Amino acid sequence: MPLSAEAIADATFEEYYALYRLEYPKVSRWRAAMSAPRDDFRSLTSQFKPDMKSPLQMLDWPQLIRGRKELDLREVELLPGVRSLILDRIRTLNGWEGLRRLECLTHLSFTLCGTNDNFSISPLVSVDELRIVSGTSNLLKVLLQSVQAKNIYIDHENSARVDLSLLKEPTQLESLTIFCGIVRGLAAIQDAPIRELYVSNIHIDEKFGELLSARANTLESLTILNARPFGPDFLKPLRSLKRFTIPGDLEYRDVWIRFAVENPFIGCRFIRRESVSSKTKHVKPEEIYRGIDILQITTLEKTYFQIASNVADEILDQESLDNEIIEDKLKLAARRNRKRIRWSSELDALVAQTEDLNTCRWIIDQVFLMKDSIL
Repeated sequence: MPLSAEAIADATFEEYYALYRLEYPKVSRWRAAMSAPRDDFRSLTSQFKPDMKSPLQMLDWPQLIRGRKELDLREVELLPGVRSLILDRIRTLNGWEGLRRLECLTHLSFTLCGTNDNFSISPLVSVDELRIVSGTSNLLKVLLQSVQAKNIYIDHENSARVDLSLLKEPTQLESLTIFCGIVRGLAAIQDAPIRELYVSNIHIDEKFGELLSARANTLESLTILNARPFGPDFLKPLRSLKRFTIPGDLEYRDVWIRFAVENPFIGCRFIRRESVSSKTKHVKPEEIYRGIDILQITTLEKTYFQIASNVADEILDQESLDNEIIEDKLKLAARRNRKRIRWSSELDALVAQTEDLNTCRWIIDQVFLMKDSIL
């Protein structure tokens, strides 16, 4: 687990270094100082010998900031020569105007981070690579609206939906990798110079085929990992496609073999269904109940239903309540009514999963009862 500033508030650097080595036995003092959650420890970096043999090699060396409750991006001080910034387990990021100061970076990475803000920066901040893993919905919105990147990687399983229409001017986007429930707004990348596209749980239809056709002259690598089998009907002639990867399903085995034979210029790879991650899932809207989306999610093992909505703002409209507080109140009601619910809410989204549709409706009804009691 990362060491927080509070955990080492009274420690000396040597004590912090000893604790850090319990997780990373071979870490150097220089690297430990660079990753420290305390400013005074990070200021010691210049006193230690860098791991690099040449300062030129530091150009691609990342700077890590991890394990903080809050971070103002306007106050981030980059080490000399650093071109990559990794933010890890930062509960609340703010001061987004500070991204403008970080334009010297080529790589931005956010893992298990969140923000209470919901706005965009203009003009856009340009980087080579943007990586977002398990962030909150608000974080995803801010980054997609504020950062222009050549390569984007999104692993956003905590949210059932990612809306790519939030992307502003994706004219540089060459590689997109995305894991989530439902991808909306794919048309936003139709004019982007996409060379590599790696998606899971995408809705295979004529619109997706049209998107691929629009990129017929640039798309070189395509990977689609869906929980549900599909055939090659959507694949129109893609002159530039060199690599194509999908799960090998018996249901469409013959037609995919025929496709591979008819297109020898494409390197087709059919992977075993067992090797597809268990997180691969198919998500579809089940119904809209009282204005809230209820999703049906099918994995390789089971089918369940999910709500993922910012009910604090969209229904209750209460600044004093966030979705995590609402979840705590709903948990009490669920126990009294013997409801089986899996909760994983964030500040900006109430997230609940149930085995049956009626329980999702019950959750939404309870939220509206809260609204009535407040009014």
